[in-house]
Amino acid sequence: MRCSAIMTYDKCYTPTVWDFPNITRPFSIIYYVLGGTAYYKIDNVEHIFEKDHLYILPANRVFSLREDPNDKFYSVYVHAFTSPEINTVVDIDTQNDYFIREILELVSKYSKDEDSVYMHHLIDMVLSYIFETYKKAEMSLPTRLKNYIDIEYINVFHRNNHLTKFNYSSQYLSRIFKEKYNVTPKEYAKQLILKEAALMLYKGISVHETTQRLGFSFPENFCRFFKGHYGYSPSKYIKQVKNFPV
Repeated sequence: MRCSAIMTYDKCYTPTVWDFPNITRPFSIIYYVLGGTAYYKIDNVEHIFEKDHLYILPANRVFSLREDPNDKFYSVYVHAFTSPEINTVVDIDTQNDYFIREILELVSKYSKDEDSVYMHHLIDMVLSYIFETYKKAEMSLPTRLKNYIDIEYINVFHRNNHLTKFNYSSQYLSRIFKEKYNVTPKEYAKQLILKEAALMLYKGISVHETTQRLGFSFPENFCRFFKGHYGYSPSKYIKQVKNFPV
């Protein structure tokens, strides 16, 4: 992946009115988020831009972009043509990558420089590094994520930030996981807990012990969760299963 040309760049807060519904751009837009809140929507999926994240947005796609007027969006932005053309949303948490963060600090430093040659080289370096390092790993990312949830499903279900070890935003992980498996990581973890709960109860493990093993704080919380899916309380469910005709 290379940067073939740069149109414009700057480090700034957004203008007074910053709301772009259903537009397209022939170039990719790169945001290094320094603060504030912005929302990017494409293919009916909304991404919330986070501080210290790098976003590379696809070219020639219909999208909407807006900010929270009470929390002005502050970023370094670059409009760039790439070769080949970027066709997916890239979201990198720069806090977990020292090298890319150092490059982006230089991008921020030279964002007011009128000579675009140096900026062009920096963006070219960013794109080359990301697509050689991250995109190769991403090819197997949904599979690696599934393998991890198969083991850590209790923690994934009960803790919202348990997937930070993958160095991607939870929104991004949910999107690529759902693209491959048709459920989000959280939903998949829930499925595994429900299966394990039914198996444990069938084996005669008490509701109290099942509650503890599956990470619920109180038996009544577990019973509500169980009944919400199976339609029966744990005790009634086991009676239904054991009395089912062979």
